[in-house]
Amino acid sequence: MPESQRQTPPKASEQPIKTPQIYTQHSLPAHWTYLHLAALPDSSMNNPNLDEMTVRLSLLNVLSTAFGDHGAAVPIDILAVHSPKEIFIRVPVEDGSKVMAAAGEVFVVKGRSERLSVLVGASTAGGRSGQDLFDP
Repeated sequence: MPESQRQTPPKASEQPIKTPQIYTQHSLPAHWTYLHLAALPDSSMNNPNLDEMTVRLSLLNVLSTAFGDHGAAVPIDILAVHSPKEIFIRVPVEDGSKVMAAAGEVFVVKGRSERLSVLVGASTAGGRSGQDLFDP
């Protein structure tokens, strides 16, 4: 084979450079803030027969007192009321701080998260699965 037809391996400087692959994971922005509340021990909310309507009216009262009509307009979803110490609510993420500030009048905020699973997991650290919080 003539020397002009021989193929020589490419030099290291001539080899193509491989581009590293970048892997990303996107989380959707949170639309809700989840709050775990408990009634203050010395408040009228510390009642074993506490129900969703009483919680809603109490939150509406403290929000409207603190923030006027803007506070009264905050949509609140009562997710579960199992006792004065186990109250779970959902509010829009932009109103979470407002609700936390106003709720301090009658409730203790035991937890806040933009993921319900994180909040329920923190409140069920005693070996419970968390599902029982939302069973009727």
